[in-house]
Amino acid sequence: MTVSSIFETAISGLNAAGRQAHVAANNIVNINTDGFTPSEVRQSTVYASPGRASGVQAEVFDTERTDAGREGSLVRDFITLIAAREAYAANIATIETADRLSRDSIDLLA
Repeated sequence: MTVSSIFETAISGLNAAGRQAHVAANNIVNINTDGFTPSEVRQSTVYASPGRASGVQAEVFDTERTDAGREGSLVRDFITLIAAREAYAANIATIETADRLSRDSIDLLA
């Protein structure tokens, strides 16, 4: 795996985490809106070639919600926000590590 592919994979993770946070926040804001249909994000691995992962893809889907499930939806969306924050932090740490690795490699060659 090259340093540039590490960056690309981490950036796709940042985008997926951002999409999760956006969808969860939208669900929370509109929980009491009549006729609102909440959404959820489903992530899947993107493969550059068979058996070689190169990132993550996040797709948004509408979900079913009944009035009785509002509290459960709210809890799930807050948990999703927390998970998105942690995923975002993990991907930032990956980018920082790849950056250090790249700089150290350049220093060795110089």
